[in-house]
Amino acid sequence: MSSMESSQSAVNKNYEIYYTGKYWNDYKSVQEYINRNYTGDAQKTFVSHFQENYGGRVFENALIINCGNGWFERQLIDEGIMRKATAFDYSIELLQEAVKNRGHRNILYFQADVNRVDFRKNSFDLIVNHAAMHHVQYIDRLCRILCKSITADGVFLNQDYIGPGRNQYSYPHWSRIKSANRTLPVFLRKEPLFKPHLPTMLSTDPTEAIHSEMIVEAISRYFEIVEKHDTNGGVAYEILTHNDKLRSRPEKEVYPYVQDILRMDKKLTDEGKVPVLFSYFVAKPMKEMLSNKSRLQYFQVQEETRERWAKSHGGVYTYSDWLRNIGHATYWKIKGLYLWLAAPLKNFMNNKQLFCGSAISAPLEDFAQQITTHSDVNALVAGATVIVPVNIKNVSNNCWPAGGVHPVRLSYHWLNTNGSVVEFDGERTILPCDVKVNRSLDIMANIKVPDCKGKHTLRITMVQELVSWFDDKNGNSLNIEVNIVES
Repeated sequence: MSSMESSQSAVNKNYEIYYTGKYWNDYKSVQEYINRNYTGDAQKTFVSHFQENYGGRVFENALIINCGNGWFERQLIDEGIMRKATAFDYSIELLQEAVKNRGHRNILYFQADVNRVDFRKNSFDLIVNHAAMHHVQYIDRLCRILCKSITADGVFLNQDYIGPGRNQYSYPHWSRIKSANRTLPVFLRKEPLFKPHLPTMLSTDPTEAIHSEMIVEAISRYFEIVEKHDTNGGVAYEILTHNDKLRSRPEKEVYPYVQDILRMDKKLTDEGKVPVLFSYFVAKPMKEMLSNKSRLQYFQVQEETRERWAKSHGGVYTYSDWLRNIGHATYWKIKGLYLWLAAPLKNFMNNKQLFCGSAISAPLEDFAQQITTHSDVNALVAGATVIVPVNIKNVSNNCWPAGGVHPVRLSYHWLNTNGSVVEFDGERTILPCDVKVNRSLDIMANIKVPDCKGKHTLRITMVQELVSWFDDKNGNSLNIEVNIVES
């Protein structure tokens, strides 16, 4: 029995984090940029390009991997690319939505874990991976199954994220993203711009980009890639996705600025300074690979060894990510302890007024606050501790003291769907400095998820110790609807 068969595979148990927010390809100008990179024509999609290249071939029975809500297979049938489809996903809720919208189309849906699914030989003449393979943990196993189940003259259509695993961009790459963001005017700049936080990603969706950097390599073991077209994204994706400032303005108004970002995206990719994030490619099966027992054995052992190591190291695949994961969990606690102990001591030794003009930090009179986040935390694992990047702004008439007798801290409450409090006194996140009036600060909030499942509200708010919670004084809190799932 393989390690995959005897242990739990990585799955995302909550569908609500998908199909939310506004991504870079929701802008028409970005769609044209993607089309131009994929097909050479700003008005021609990769689907149209695929259909033309295969002479209008109509596929009899297609397999759709991780189909989600089913919109893509509906499009392929409606455009006459295939007659029948078999599609699966792990989420029952998304499958129910797909079935509801299936209409008269010949589509068979079933629920399955992509890491465990299997099919009979030569069952499909078309296999479709549309942004699905980057969620696959046992990627070599799946590619082997797909090679077995596709017909000898079958075609494997791919359009997927192939960038750094779990979006953990290198330091030079992230520096270029930040530099490009600063070229935008302040009223369009993505703020806050946070590098994807590994512990939070592991908690919200452990499958996200789990082996994205391995997709092309793994597929190439069992399929011949006959054409491949990249559409970059190494800079533009992070800046244009979930950018509330851009989203709040008419696309016609922001068009010139989006074009500037896209030009930088292409230039830096062409120069090899940032990696390609997205690719469209077509492959054909190499059936002879299935007879090469020594190679199959090698790849299987390699995969099982990799996954055993990750299981014993918190679900990550490199020592650097493992250390980063540990570091994130301890950094803010250590820094908070340091600030709590060192700041008052330094104030005492220097005889200076450190905390907003008063070493004792008197009770506030105004509790107005503004808290925002761009992090996707709509689904969290019960009992987990996550770090959520937030931006806090002091919109009151009083300075917020970081220390003293009555320091201001960031905290939270958990409420159920009835509005009843599940956990009132959340963990504290210490401010690294005083926050003056009309000043804002990016901080990482420590959030402990309660040990209960279902839909809840996470209410993030400031609190002045031994005085009052800001939300009790009509301060606007940040309320996030979260679905808590079991680990």
